[in-house]
Amino acid sequence: MRRVKLLHTSDFHIDWPFEMFAEGARQQRRKDLFSAFEYLCDLAVSEEVQGLLVAGDLFHSDLVDRHTVSLVVSGFMRLMAEGIKVVILPGNHDPGIEGLLRKNSGLLPNVFVFSGGDWQEYKGIEGVTVYGIPFNESRKNERMLANFRSGGENACPDDSRAPYRVGLLHGTVNGLPHIEGEYFPVTGDDIKNSGLDYLAMGHFHNFRDCSCGSTLSFYPGSPERLSFNNISDRKAIIVELKNGKVDAVPVTIPTRPYIVVDFDMNREGLANLYLKLNQWADSTSFIRLNITGLLDQQDVFSAERIEQQYKDKFFHLEICDFIRLIPQVDPNDKTVKGIFLRKISERLADSRISDDERNVLNEALKVGLTVLEGGKL
Repeated sequence: MRRVKLLHTSDFHIDWPFEMFAEGARQQRRKDLFSAFEYLCDLAVSEEVQGLLVAGDLFHSDLVDRHTVSLVVSGFMRLMAEGIKVVILPGNHDPGIEGLLRKNSGLLPNVFVFSGGDWQEYKGIEGVTVYGIPFNESRKNERMLANFRSGGENACPDDSRAPYRVGLLHGTVNGLPHIEGEYFPVTGDDIKNSGLDYLAMGHFHNFRDCSCGSTLSFYPGSPERLSFNNISDRKAIIVELKNGKVDAVPVTIPTRPYIVVDFDMNREGLANLYLKLNQWADSTSFIRLNITGLLDQQDVFSAERIEQQYKDKFFHLEICDFIRLIPQVDPNDKTVKGIFLRKISERLADSRISDDERNVLNEALKVGLTVLEGGKL
């Protein structure tokens, strides 16, 4: 059997709007997305793959300007010069990608885009049959993979030109977190019973191994971080089919850092927060600062003021204020909550207690109030 090497990626979302940023930052982030695309093209060439598989959402929408499309096509032209095929599956964000490519730059001979309303075959990569089904809004709740059998009417497993069977699907495997728009639902049994050697998934923006039975399957995730739901390393998958076996190796893609930091105001204080913000300062990074604590009215701080003071030290800084205010103590309150607050407040007002004891009391106050107000620990 012939050795075949493929590069699996998905969910570039080129021209993602990044509405939460100022215009200058939006432009830079859109450049970052294209830089990730260029990096994957470089990787395809350096790894000497026969095919680049894009499992949906290459573009963020079908309304992409001609300049952007031409930049992407220039990458495909480079791959064509190296004899690398590009296989694209339309996703939920770019269902009209084939028309978009044809209208703006024409469809290159090394580029194949799946079309139609059912599973389709592509045999342009020697030694492989690639199967794909584009996103279809009217059928988004159907288990498309459950209806697919590589070896039935969808496939020709005895075809000596294509002994390996690879599928592309832009859909939702059971149990994915941080995902909107679940469609083309997939179960482990669907993957196991597909008869595919490899199933290239798209739609989920983080790396995930979905392999089941003898079928290897992965979500590579988006090549560039798109939000704070994507803080893990960015990946693409090198798929090698050789001697009747399949090997899938995730490779890390360099991207702009997204950092989430938790800061307890009770334990560390406002001055320490300013000190650490100066230490964390990095003009290339995104940082989300989650500030927690239990403060009384006189200790209230302004998250907006901190953002204004430090925003120029980061590519993007956002502060999530999870501070809770200590309720005012009513000396006539005879409820359990009132008695609890009064006793804790009296102890905290004692200047003789140690810092360790003060920390314990503050923690007890947070836990006690959470329980008394019906919250979950």
